[in-house]
Amino acid sequence: MPDLVPTDEETRHERLRIARDLHDTVAQRLASLGFALDATIADEAIPPDRKRSLREIRFQLREIVEELRDEILALRSDRSSSIEEWLRDRLALEVDWNTIDSLDIDGRGREELQYLLLELLQNAISHQGISRVRIEELTMSLTANYFDTTGLRSKRESNLPSFGRVGLHERLIRLGAHLEESEGGFVIRWKMY
Repeated sequence: MPDLVPTDEETRHERLRIARDLHDTVAQRLASLGFALDATIADEAIPPDRKRSLREIRFQLREIVEELRDEILALRSDRSSSIEEWLRDRLALEVDWNTIDSLDIDGRGREELQYLLLELLQNAISHQGISRVRIEELTMSLTANYFDTTGLRSKRESNLPSFGRVGLHERLIRLGAHLEESEGGFVIRWKMY
């Protein structure tokens, strides 16, 4: 008799497939709808009272997109692994992680941080040719230093593409943190409340 209960690996693959399908279909269509709505709101011929109504609809659409994005991140999340392991599985990069004091991050913040680090490190691999990163974790900050095969890597240029800065900035806001570029990497600092 066949085993009807899926394995952990099968479940993980199915969750990733669903997340990918949601991102590639529903999320893209909602984003396109939002851009069309933005263009309509910017039209000088639209009366101010109609623009107010359209802005309310746009705000509701933004909330729906955020909820969908949260669900997609939750489907992609693998909470059984550390952030370090999660990054190693996704990057062609040696990751040295040194925890001095643990960050106090909830599940949603952890997912945001994972994808923020992934984007920053993918950019550094592509634009600066790094082969290794050393990350130091403190209670209120993460410091990353880039290395290539010759040693510590100095910053050649910003590793943040201009279009990517918007998405990174949004993630940082959701994390309650800010990003500082350093000579050989970056620092993410959490704001104290």
